[in-house]
Amino acid sequence: MIIELEKLRQQVKVGDIKPFYLFFGDETFLLESAVETIKKKVLKDSPRAFNETVLDLEKDSVESVVLSARELPFNCERRVVVVKNVRISSNSAKDTIKEKDEPALIRLFDSEPTGVVIFIADEFDKRRKMAKVFLEKAVVVEFERLRTDELISWIKKKFGEFKVSADTQVISQLIELVGNSLRELNLECEKLAIASHSQDKLVSLDLVNRLVADSRIPEVFDLADYMLGRNTTKAFYTLKKLLDEGVEPLMLLGLIAVTFRRLLIAKEMMKKGIERSRIISVAKVPYSKQEEFFRVARRTSTQSLLLVLDRINKADIAMKTSETSPRLQLEMLVLELTMQDLVSQ
Repeated sequence: MIIELEKLRQQVKVGDIKPFYLFFGDETFLLESAVETIKKKVLKDSPRAFNETVLDLEKDSVESVVLSARELPFNCERRVVVVKNVRISSNSAKDTIKEKDEPALIRLFDSEPTGVVIFIADEFDKRRKMAKVFLEKAVVVEFERLRTDELISWIKKKFGEFKVSADTQVISQLIELVGNSLRELNLECEKLAIASHSQDKLVSLDLVNRLVADSRIPEVFDLADYMLGRNTTKAFYTLKKLLDEGVEPLMLLGLIAVTFRRLLIAKEMMKKGIERSRIISVAKVPYSKQEEFFRVARRTSTQSLLLVLDRINKADIAMKTSETSPRLQLEMLVLELTMQDLVSQ
């Protein structure tokens, strides 16, 4: 049966977790968040390595889903099985679940699984026979793009999580610049929240106009590239240029943090074999820096990117609490990171 997203949230919140779900829709940020919330609710503190299985119908069979759903949990009550690349398309040639799989699916749905099975569909044509099996036997949720009023509420809540605020006019301008992708809006909200700490934690219209479509983003990427490449001379030249142009140190630190977050997102998506165009869209790769961006993401380890982000977080705290000037704190950060062999870690 199909249920609304809000009903799913209410059920999960009170622990009413169903055995079978199928999620589909354009708003993949909310979809992935829902999957993660269910995982946390079901698995709690139990070891995920033993209690979570991820299958891909591009290479795994429906029968393997049935077998995984029967595996016993370890040190917890239920397991989680996530099934990706589910396609029941208007074009049957693209299907990854075909009519020949119906007996296996019926066996799965009629069994008592040892956990929760979440199917994630790229395409789900509700008119198709196999789709009707899911509609009858599983909880189906469509994750649609939010309407403008819903986007405004979502952004206000997101800013609240970062302990900053913005009025409706500012939020409307942010939506106008970014669009309705929550993944991209989430990145921009984080960047604006960091920058607004130097402005009484208020995200202003001026801040949005300066940062969201900021032409200096490619230069900030160059700075990140020089730091990772241990090129101290070019890193400090770029840093000085940005600061001399009037970019506040705390704001620049926020831009650097967002750049490394985007590299980390791209790195993880590349590991999963996600197509380049999708990575460019999600990570908001600057058009003029696409080749350099992928080169840096490929040669830098996840561990190194996490290390840099941790150091940036410490620098952010130091800027807000130390008597040392923010500019000096930023220069110390750049020097420290360019002195480390981050690429080979």
